[in-house]
Amino acid sequence: MARPRSVLHILLVVFALLLALLWFQAPGTTDVPIFLRWAAAASHSVRGSYAVFSSYGYPPLGFVILGGAAWMAQALKADLFSGYKLSLLLGLVLTGGLFWLWTRHFYLSLGLFLALLPNSMAYGYTDIYFAVFLVGALWALSKNKLTLFTILYSGACLVKLQPLLLAPFLVVYLLGVPHFKDWRQIPAKRLGLRVILPAALIALGTWAIFGKPVLDALSVGLANPFLSGQALNLNWLVTFGIRALDPNWFGGLSGGLIVPIDTPDWRALIGSKILFWLLFVPVWLAFARSKKSFDDLILFGLCGYLTYFMLNTGVHENHLFMAVILAAVLAWRQREHRSTFAIWALAANINLFVFYGGDGSGLGFSRVAGVDITLLLALVFVALFAVYYYEWVVVGLSQRSRT
Repeated sequence: MARPRSVLHILLVVFALLLALLWFQAPGTTDVPIFLRWAAAASHSVRGSYAVFSSYGYPPLGFVILGGAAWMAQALKADLFSGYKLSLLLGLVLTGGLFWLWTRHFYLSLGLFLALLPNSMAYGYTDIYFAVFLVGALWALSKNKLTLFTILYSGACLVKLQPLLLAPFLVVYLLGVPHFKDWRQIPAKRLGLRVILPAALIALGTWAIFGKPVLDALSVGLANPFLSGQALNLNWLVTFGIRALDPNWFGGLSGGLIVPIDTPDWRALIGSKILFWLLFVPVWLAFARSKKSFDDLILFGLCGYLTYFMLNTGVHENHLFMAVILAAVLAWRQREHRSTFAIWALAANINLFVFYGGDGSGLGFSRVAGVDITLLLALVFVALFAVYYYEWVVVGLSQRSRT
C-alpha cells in the first residue's frame, strides 16, 4: 500500500501537469509566430533555414529542436502550434525530472517546475530548451564527469547565448588551483582530454554543419541594440529617464508608459556597458578568491548572471530564466538560500506578467495611480540586486581581504 506522502507527491505532480496543460492553448507572446515560422522552415532544411534566420542572433541547436517540434507535430498529425507547445512541455518535464533525479528533493523540484512553467507554457519562450542541458551539465560537473559536462554545457550554449555568462566562473573552477600563482598544479592533461578536446570537436562540428552563420548569429546576439528589452532593471529606469527628460533623442513616453529604446547609438549604451563590467569583474574576483567549491561556483555564477540582467544592455524580459535555475541549485545545496530561489523565481515571473498578462495577450492595465507600474517594479528589482550584491561581493571581498 502506498504511503500517504507518496500519494501526496503523486497528486502534486498531477496537479502541476494539469496546470501546464491549462496553458497549452495560451497564445504566448508575439515571439511565438516567429518561432513557429522557424520551426516550419527547419522541418524542411535545418541548415538552410538557419542560414536565413541566423540574423536574429540565436545559436543553431535551438533551430534543430524547433525542427524536431515540427516533425513531432507531423508524426502526431497535429498542427504546428500544438507540436511546438508539446516540445515546450516535454522540455519542462525533463528539466524538473532531471533536477529531481539529481537532488532527490521533491518540493524544490516541484518549485522549479512551477517557476519555469509560465515562461514556457504561458508565454511560449524557448528558454526551456537549454534548461535540460544546463541542469544536466551542472549535475555532471558536481560529479566530476567533465566530458559529459562539456557536452551538455556546449549544448546549452548552442541553444541560447545566456549560459556563456557562466564561462568565466567555470574556467576558474575547472583550473582547480588555490591561487593563479600555483598554475603549475593545473591538471592540464585531464582538462585537455576531458574538456578542451570535446569542446573543440563540438565547435568544429558545428562549424562544419552550419558554417559562417554561426559566427553571424554570435555577433548579432552579443551586440543586441536594446538599452533594455522590457527587462525590469537599471536600464529600464534609464530608458524612462531618457524618454521623460530628453524626448528629442528617442521620443518621449507613450501615454505615460515606458517604451524600449532600440538603437545602435553607442552614446546611449556605453555607460551601461562600463557599469556592467565594473561590477561583473569584482564578482569574478570574489569567486577567484573564494574556496572555489561547487557551492561557490553556483553562488557567484548566480551573482554574475544577476549583474548581467540588472546592468547590461540587450537584456530582455525572459532573461531571468537562467537565474531561477541557478537559484534552485543553490537552494538545494544551501538551505538558507531557499528564500533566494523564491525571490528570483517570483521576480522572473512578475517581469513577464506585467508585460504579457497571464497568457501573452497583455495585462489589461499598466499604470497605478498614474505611474507606470513597471517603473516601480524596476526600482524594487534593482534594490533587491543591490542587497544581494553587497552581501555576496562587497562584504565577501572585505572579509577575504582580512584573512
